[in-house]
Amino acid sequence: SLINIMGLVACKSAYEKGQEWLNELKKYLLDNINYVDCFLKEKLPKIRLVYPEGTYLLWIDFKKLNLSDEEIEERMLKQAKLWLDNGRMFGNIGKGFQRLNIALPRKKLEWAMGQMEEAFKDV
Repeated sequence: SLINIMGLVACKSAYEKGQEWLNELKKYLLDNINYVDCFLKEKLPKIRLVYPEGTYLLWIDFKKLNLSDEEIEERMLKQAKLWLDNGRMFGNIGKGFQRLNIALPRKKLEWAMGQMEEAFKDV
């Protein structure tokens, strides 16, 4: 097998000099998680964040809306113009959930949450 020298150099550099970047990334992601949590509590209180233990993929609980997974997904795609992971793809335990990736710039996250608000504010 061939060893990629650039990959080795990048890996060594990340381990030796990447701590500051990693700390900033973790803070940024935590701020995005907290933004989503506050947004939902304020604007869409029937939709709840399941606070993550260590990921940038958030589980959003839509069960209090009493909509089917199909209705949630249709609103998400057609009204909100968002393509989240439907919880059903993870088995029965995922029914009523959507999975949101928050590893993105805050402006895009704000836009996405505004789209979600528009799609679900009447429920």
